[in-house]
Parts: sequence; structure tokens; C-alpha cells
Amino acid sequence: MLPKSLSEELCSLKPNVDRLAYVFEIHLDVKSVSIIKSNLYEAIIKSKAKYSYGRIDRVLNDKLDQYSKIDKNIFDNLKLLYNITKKFRIKRLKNGYEFKNRLIKQKLDINHELINTKLEISTNSHQLIEECMLLANMEAGKKLNTLGIYRIHEEPSYKEISKLVEEVNTIGIKISIQSTIKNTIKNIQNRSKNSIFKEEIDQLIIKAQTKAKYYIKDLGHFGLGFNKYAHFTSPIRRYSDLILHRILKSNKLPKDLDNICEYISKQERKINSMIWDFEDRKFVRWAKNNIGKTLNAKIVETSKGIVKISDKIEGANIYLDNYKNEKLFVEVKIVIKSINILNKKIVASIKT
Repeated sequence: MLPKSLSEELCSLKPNVDRLAYVFEIHLDVKSVSIIKSNLYEAIIKSKAKYSYGRIDRVLNDKLDQYSKIDKNIFDNLKLLYNITKKFRIKRLKNGYEFKNRLIKQKLDINHELINTKLEISTNSHQLIEECMLLANMEAGKKLNTLGIYRIHEEPSYKEISKLVEEVNTIGIKISIQSTIKNTIKNIQNRSKNSIFKEEIDQLIIKAQTKAKYYIKDLGHFGLGFNKYAHFTSPIRRYSDLILHRILKSNKLPKDLDNICEYISKQERKINSMIWDFEDRKFVRWAKNNIGKTLNAKIVETSKGIVKISDKIEGANIYLDNYKNEKLFVEVKIVIKSINILNKKIVASIKT
């Protein structure tokens, strides 16, 4: 992330304010669902309006009845674009994957204490933006030569896939390893699409994946099913995008690009670790004030006896002190027994 003074000002779109931009103009063939050509150039962008995701969702679902003439022009174009990107999404998912990833967001009070959690859901407006970003990212990757700053995601190891198949079998969906890792994952998703554990199985698949990273060579993106993929767009002001912009503008590689890729990937993992650490400590401090309380939870790790709270406060990992080989994803009632803020650990017992 860039500093707030940049990310929230010069790098942020505001209505009726000129902003410098680096733009992909992409021509699409809707019938064949393909890219005809793309042009890349520097530009000035002036946003006409600012909308929430919720409002655009209502527009896409034809549930918004009050808007100005300017709004109507924008909304009509957004609807058209959304219908086009839906076709590209369907085509993309034939090679890539779609996972139901549960993103839990913590809500804190004025004293920074955890008061509840909220499940973030990917809606139509999110998917519209995602598909447009993916198109730009793919085109950027194509414009790189043999070397560049690629976003790669290598396929999972055979060991992780074997463990995944074993876990899926334990919950009653009988799967065997297929000829390829891709076919194995697709088979798991197809067999579990009507299962009550579909979301949980997606979590197991995500857990089995390798971590995406930045690399100087194109090794493809397994999860998306892309080759020649790079991060061109900057919704969260990534430094990697700026490096890519410089390469595309100058047609030159930084001398230490290999080290830059490694450094940015390490920093990304470090930041994610810091976020998880922060959230875990908020959960532990909340649990400190709720010792003795009975909560609903679900078994998420059988080897270590870990459950995840599925109550008003959702998402916290809890270690059981009386785990007795309950099955994966079984729902249980637990009682919080103790906490340790230093190692971010919450201990509970299954209520008998």
C-alpha cells in the first residue's frame, strides 16, 4: 500500500476532479467472447459520480427507481458492460476456479474493542469490477516480453491434493485423485455443488493451494487459469502495479527486478500475517470478556482439534481441550475456558 496521502488523494478518483491515469482501451467481440485488440496509453480521467457497491447492485438488479439524467447514462452503460462481462466470466471459469471464500470483517467500537463480525459477500457489482480488472491484467501480461513482473500461482503439490481428497472423503463425498490436479479439483467441486458442505469444501481447496506471488518469469496462474498474467490495476495501490507501469512505459526492466519481485512477495505475506495477527488478538481479547459463555462452533481441523465460532462473533479459531475425534465440519456447542494473549490462543471445551 502507498501512504494515505497518496492512496486517498492523488491515486483516488473523486467526482469532477482530473486525475492522471494509465489506461487500457479493450475492444471486445461479444459473440465469440474474445478480445479483438487493446490500446494502452496515458490519459486524464474525470469521474462523474461516486457510487456505493450497494447502489450499483440495485442498478444491476433493476431495483433503483430514482436517479438523475447523468446517473441514467452511467447506469445504462454499466448494465450493458455487466451483461458483457458475465459472458467473459462464464468462459473464464471453464479453465479457472470460483471459490466461495468467507471473508469475515471485524467491527470495533470507539475503544477498538470487538463488538461483532460481518460476512463480506461478493455481489454483482464486485464481479463487474473484478472481470474488468482481469481483462486489463491479462492484456498487460501479454505486452510483457520474456521477463517482467508477473503474478503467478503454481499448482498445488500432490501431497496437498492427496490430503484434500482424504478430507473430502471423510465428510461423505467419495472422490479419487484424477489424471491431473486440475481435473481432481474440478471433480471435487462438481461432486460437492449440491452438498451442504459446499462452502466448507471450497475452503479446503483454498487451503490446499500454493500462495500466489510476483515472479520475473511467466509460470501461469493456476487458480485463474491464465498465462501471461500481471497486476496492472491498483484498487489497493500496490507498488507492484507501479513497477509494471514503468516497464510498459519504458520497455525496460529494472536491473534488480528479480529482487524486487521477491521483496514485494515477502512484504505481501508479511502484511497478511500482520492483519491475521491483529484480528486474532481482537478475538482473544473478546474471548477474555466471555469466559464461561456457551457458543455455537464448527470443527475445522481434526488433527489439532480446532473449531471456528459460528455465532454472533464469527470466525475465531478455538482450541478444544476435550476433543474426541469429532468429524470435520460437525457443529458443536462449546464453552470458553481460558485465553492467552501472548500466543493468541483461545481454549474451550465441547459442552456435554
